[in-house]
Amino acid sequence: MLKLSKIACNNFRLLRSVSLDVKPGIFFIRGVNEDVPQASSNMSGKSTLLSAITWALYGVDSAGDTLADSVVSSGETSCRVHLEFEQQGGQRLSVVRDRCNVGGTRNLVYVGETSKWSETLFEPADLACSRISALVGAQDVMLASSIFGYDECYVPFARSGDKAQKRLFDLLVSASDLDAAFERAHLLYEDAERELKTAQHTVAILEAKRSTLLELRNNDTGHDDVRKAKQILSVCVSKLRNAVAAVNVARHGRTEAHKLYVARLSGIDSDIADVRKKEQKLWAVKGSLNAQRKEITESHDALILSDSGSSRQCPVCDAPLSASKRKQLLADRACKLHALDPQDSACHQLLSDMQSSLASLNRKREALCASEQKLCNEFLALAREVSLARTNAAAAKQSLLSVEGAEKARCDSMRTSMRDVEQALSAWQQDVLEWERRRTILQFWREAFGPRGIRAYRLDKITPVLNSLARSYSHRLFGDGMKLQYSTQTPLKRGGYKEAFDCCLVDKDGVAVRDGISAGQSMRRDITHAFAMCRLAQSLGARKLNLIAFDELFRTLDVRGIERVMELLREEQQRYGGTIWVIEHNDDLASMFESTITIKRSGGASFILTDQV
Repeated sequence: MLKLSKIACNNFRLLRSVSLDVKPGIFFIRGVNEDVPQASSNMSGKSTLLSAITWALYGVDSAGDTLADSVVSSGETSCRVHLEFEQQGGQRLSVVRDRCNVGGTRNLVYVGETSKWSETLFEPADLACSRISALVGAQDVMLASSIFGYDECYVPFARSGDKAQKRLFDLLVSASDLDAAFERAHLLYEDAERELKTAQHTVAILEAKRSTLLELRNNDTGHDDVRKAKQILSVCVSKLRNAVAAVNVARHGRTEAHKLYVARLSGIDSDIADVRKKEQKLWAVKGSLNAQRKEITESHDALILSDSGSSRQCPVCDAPLSASKRKQLLADRACKLHALDPQDSACHQLLSDMQSSLASLNRKREALCASEQKLCNEFLALAREVSLARTNAAAAKQSLLSVEGAEKARCDSMRTSMRDVEQALSAWQQDVLEWERRRTILQFWREAFGPRGIRAYRLDKITPVLNSLARSYSHRLFGDGMKLQYSTQTPLKRGGYKEAFDCCLVDKDGVAVRDGISAGQSMRRDITHAFAMCRLAQSLGARKLNLIAFDELFRTLDVRGIERVMELLREEQQRYGGTIWVIEHNDDLASMFESTITIKRSGGASFILTDQV
């Protein structure tokens, strides 16, 4: 263990200039207050000596309260406390804390070898905390296991009171650390649970989205649109082929029909020309007949005129005509006219026949032209059908390309969406596995740091040891009548147990004695608890400083109780070889101690007048 070898105080409260060599043994610390005689030994600086040690180490007084400007002596601007320690092997270490209230508060600490200490090696107090804890021990454990006092002066770590006893026990079994670890593990577990639920919810959403995409892919109507477009294009192409074939057939037929048409039309035109020639000839014959008729008629008319006139000459040759001759001529002329009538009638009939033939040929020609025009119209209709079929086929092809492009784009988009969903789903599934793994681990640590975990294990191991120590000390202080007993579980009315620290006196039958306890019994109980906790801290390695201080240890004890306590103090000192300080107001008790330290207050300052060993 670490031994405190020297204390030096400069302007620390009442200890303006005090130096004390700390030696092994049991020391009675008494006080003398000359400034306030009616206060007897109170306010002389006895407890200030303990506060100087705790302030140098942790910046607090012996009750655990944080100190500020009150540590500096009245009228001064700075203070310093220097502690020297001796390790096994003889190495000497120092802890020096310095405070200055001029030009802003300065709180500096030196932790290191005594031989190397200098003013230049000070550092901020918060930087030295971890090294001090490693050297001397954690603040709470050191104060709780090394300094014992009554309630009024040592509220956080009082020797009496259930809360103080439970706090000290919790410190020794690291209950606060386990509670903090459990709270941290619980918070992390809840965070992991929330993250896991979020990841599972996201996975469910992604799986639903993937199912929707698969359903859309399986029930895809885009393929039907493409298939319909292909069918329409196939029909249009088939119609186009049929129309082209029909046009080719019609073109071939039209060519042959045109040739026939030309031949027939040429024949009709030739017949018409022949008829017209014949008609012209008939017209010439008719003209000749008309000329002859006219000539005969004119000659006949002349004869008739000559017969009625005075001249009886021939109208042709002016030769004199007799009546008979004239009559003969008239008869001849009449015969010739009658002879022309059949010819004229035949000619007229022929002309009429020619007109009929010509009309018939014209009708045939018109019919042939109409037939040709009909064939042309039919061919043009087929050509228009081919053009329409080609347009429809082109439109169907364009529609197919558009539908295929849209389908391809949609398929690409769906494929991309599916890939993104699959990637996201895979990532979130990995997150689910990771958060499940974390939750499992945190659940383990939550249970480990919980009431049934490490704490229960430590309690199961420590409580029997603590009760064994309590029995031993109780036997020394109470005899065979009572003993101090610890328990960490309290039975419930509804059955089962709950974790609850309890420290109480029990009689020889094991029945808890809570009422009717005298002040002396209560003090012996508290002293038993202090010794048991000190031994427990020693066995757990939590108490590293070989110094124990008691303030008003014999406050309500009788003579027999004081003797028993002194026997325990001597045994503890011999067991560990450390230093035990007992601060008391009753100077009559000094005779029971081998060494006495007197602290005298005079002139507003306290001094160590004697250090008798």
